[in-house]
Amino acid sequence: MTKKYGAEWTEKYTYAHEAIPGNNPEREAMDLHNNEVRRRIAREHPDAGEEELAGLVEKAVRDGEMVVIAKGGGRLDSSDQVGPDGTGDPVLPAPEEDREAVSGWADSGGSGSGRRSGAGSGS
Repeated sequence: MTKKYGAEWTEKYTYAHEAIPGNNPEREAMDLHNNEVRRRIAREHPDAGEEELAGLVEKAVRDGEMVVIAKGGGRLDSSDQVGPDGTGDPVLPAPEEDREAVSGWADSGGSGSGRRSGAGSGS
């Protein structure tokens, strides 16, 4: 998205996407961090194709630049410290505040169920 729409627009969109009701705090923190790393990679490699960008993101995961939710939840770990079988679902409850009213993004189609695991969704 950064390559197509620019870093500023992508940051606003992905922030609103993560700030949906029911998104667990640890999942939101993980996704916001990982989204920023992806945007940085896209900004630093403006002429890179999709395949090259995917490889650079994969390298960032291997190098520990991303964060993941370890099995059992409750904490974020560097992506180079937890293997693929070591990631899990968050256990922290979603905040009580209804963030839909704050963000203005109803039905964004995001991860409100909090049932994904790993290094988050792409940007």
